Amino acid sequence: MKYIANYITLSRIILSFTLLLFEPFSIVFNTIYIVSGLSDILDGYIARISGTASTIGARLDSVADLIMVTVVLYKYYPLVILSEKIYFWILGIILIRVLSLTVVYIKFRELGILHSYGNKFTGIALFMTPLLIQIIPVHTTAYLLCIFGSVSAVEELVIHLKSMKLDLNAKSLLTYARRV
Repeated sequence: MKYIANYITLSRIILSFTLLLFEPFSIVFNTIYIVSGLSDILDGYIARISGTASTIGARLDSVADLIMVTVVLYKYYPLVILSEKIYFWILGIILIRVLSLTVVYIKFRELGILHSYGNKFTGIALFMTPLLIQIIPVHTTAYLLCIFGSVSAVEELVIHLKSMKLDLNAKSLLTYARRV
């Protein structure tokens, strides 16, 4: 029972790599994709209710998320044409995320990504993107996702800059400001 949440997270990694075998927008791809997303919700929920949440589990979850996002981007990149403005915006978000990780490493000698509300909301929006672009124009979806990604990336960076200790479970800049 102690490791069930981590096994679910590991299944997301395996399912993410399985996506490489199928065509985007296909029923099989969408099904595996949705099951992978549900595993992301389920692993954290099980870890919390069973009292088995851990730093290792949180990091494994972040790695699984990164792998899933990378595989999905790899599969959709050739199919989705975005403006240069969107690509530069995405690059800016990535640079803020890298800066945030750098700050964490310099300050705390470890890497960590917050499980904040902003990051979770952005994660949900990112997860929904491959499904949404089948019914909503790609550029509309991309602009919304970039807005969410920018806000959550800046929020995480500010929390890391202000914090005296690494708290991967910091929920938001507002709740963090009240604690300090």
